Amino acid sequence: MVPVCHRADRHIYNLLSGDIMSDLYDPRIEQAIQSFITDHPGMHTRDQAIAAILINWFTNHGYLPHDQEGTRPENLDASNDD
Repeated sequence: MVPVCHRADRHIYNLLSGDIMSDLYDPRIEQAIQSFITDHPGMHTRDQAIAAILINWFTNHGYLPHDQEGTRPENLDASNDD
């Protein structure tokens, strides 16, 4: 078990453990998450929705790399130079 020292730490621990406290989000965010799930077939759980939203945000803001196709720089050589 992770020791909890501060109120903010407890919220972060609860968020990461999937036990999100009701005072962490306001009703607008909860409604937005439910709408997101409804609009994305195959998205069945709140955890899946939150993960997808975070991945999208982190990627669009430069915290995660964009999925890119192609040859990695260390694998480039004269035979695959286009």
